[in-house]
Amino acid sequence: MGEEEIAFKMVRTNVSHVVGQLDDIRKNPRKFICLNDNIDHSHKDAGTVKAVLRDFYESMFPLTSQFELPREYRNRFLHMGELQEW
Repeated sequence: MGEEEIAFKMVRTNVSHVVGQLDDIRKNPRKFICLNDNIDHSHKDAGTVKAVLRDFYESMFPLTSQFELPREYRNRFLHMGELQEW
């Protein structure tokens, strides 16, 4: 697999920069998308960045996968070990 199949973006809190990064992914689709969360979640624009990311994902993947939990459910386990201990 070559770099032409991978989109890697460091997502920060600058809204206009994030919009540009996501537009680049839309214009140049790749097999794999990696968005690294470098958002300052205490920044006033963090909520806007999250909304932009949600819009991006919902536009790229409008149909729910059969493997996704329904919206009213939440996976409370981050690691398999936590699930196994439960």
